[in-house]
Amino acid sequence: MSHTASSRWFFLAVLLVLAVVFTPNINATSIDYTLVVTNFTGDLGPSGTIGGMFFGGNAVLTFNFQGDTSNVVPWSVTVPNTTTTVSGFEILQGTASFKVTDASTGAALAQGTFLPSAGIFVSVDNSNNSMGFGSFAVADQNDPNFPGNPTYPYGLAFGGGLGTYDMKSNFTVPLSDQALVFSCIGFPQSSPINSNCQLPVALPTTAGDLLVDTSLAGHDQTGTFTAITPEPSSLLLLGMELLGLMKVQKSGFLQRSPKTGQR
Repeated sequence: MSHTASSRWFFLAVLLVLAVVFTPNINATSIDYTLVVTNFTGDLGPSGTIGGMFFGGNAVLTFNFQGDTSNVVPWSVTVPNTTTTVSGFEILQGTASFKVTDASTGAALAQGTFLPSAGIFVSVDNSNNSMGFGSFAVADQNDPNFPGNPTYPYGLAFGGGLGTYDMKSNFTVPLSDQALVFSCIGFPQSSPINSNCQLPVALPTTAGDLLVDTSLAGHDQTGTFTAITPEPSSLLLLGMELLGLMKVQKSGFLQRSPKTGQR
């Protein structure tokens, strides 16, 4: 490689590294939240309809939300029936999708992307070690309808570590924790909390309307919740690799070059 070409590659490598390190708003990171709903051994799995087609009994529901940590905001409200202030974090901006699979075969039964009108959001309740994939989000915390339906289509209760999770980093509530999942409209405004939830409502998706069977807060289903941020930027890795390559090539060039003063 000529000295000129080597210099160009070195310059490119430095630019890639600097572009990653000094990019504005470095606190913003893409993040994927996933809630998988399944059944305890011997019990029925989640059920409902998608585009008029029934699923249930042996189904697994997977919800995914792709967002950016810069859009995570704190919240704090007073629960009316217990006069208790609860707080946590939520994200309302992002792309949400779902998938229904057969628990026995893993075959996809249905999948799609939620339309914006569904108002899907993800929230964490630090006060109660819980989280939810909610719908029909209400952003204004002074609105009496805030936050919307935080546990419909589904919520997860008593997940280890949720009491301190701020939704901005990698996180896992594994299936081994046997965390309780449930679907409820009216939660936590229902009084008492263990009363019957309201009837399910249609959530518009690209595969048709999704309706999930709601239940009592005490439920016989379990699930996992994970949040994943990307690995170190591929651009940063590429830049570092190029710099390493330039160092190796420069070392080899110097070893092959004539000694200083030699004619």
